[in-house]
Order: sequence, then structure tokens, then C-alpha cells
Amino acid sequence: MRPTAPTVVIGVGVSLGFSLMLRFGRQYLLARKEAVIELEEYLAWHGGERTVNRRTDDPGAAYLKASPTGAIMMLLPVLVAACWLAVLGMLIAD
Repeated sequence: MRPTAPTVVIGVGVSLGFSLMLRFGRQYLLARKEAVIELEEYLAWHGGERTVNRRTDDPGAAYLKASPTGAIMMLLPVLVAACWLAVLGMLIAD
């Protein structure tokens, strides 16, 4: 069964919508993480333990500040949209 042009348009639209959802969801989660880090700093000053913000200054721990998973979350829907555009290109060329 060959995909049709409307199917490709729907696929590209869903991929882009999913990409936007992940982008804003990631920004929301990063903002919440930042708030927790600030709260931890305040509590640590009063003798508390850090749990979210621990060991971030260690060498090789840059991934604890910004996870590479976020980049994958952003790129996956874009790659799927590129695949849909390739299918559309094949339909047009046919």
C-alpha cells in the first residue's frame, strides 16, 4: 500500500506537533529542575542535603546539568518529519 499525499501531510504535521510538545515539555521540566536546585541551595545553607544538584561540579559530569536525552527528544520528531518529506518527494517524483 502506497502512502498518499494527505497521509504524508498528516505525518509531517504530527511530527512537528510532537516536536513542539517535547520542546515546551522539556523547557517546563528544566524550569522545575532549576527551582529545585535553588531550593536545595537554600536548604543546604541551613544544613540540608543536596539530592538533585549533587556532584554536578565533578569532572565529566556536565551531563547532569543538561542531559543529552533532551537533544534526542528534540531531534527524533525532526528526523521522522524528514522521513515523511522524503516519502512526499518520492510521491511527487513518481
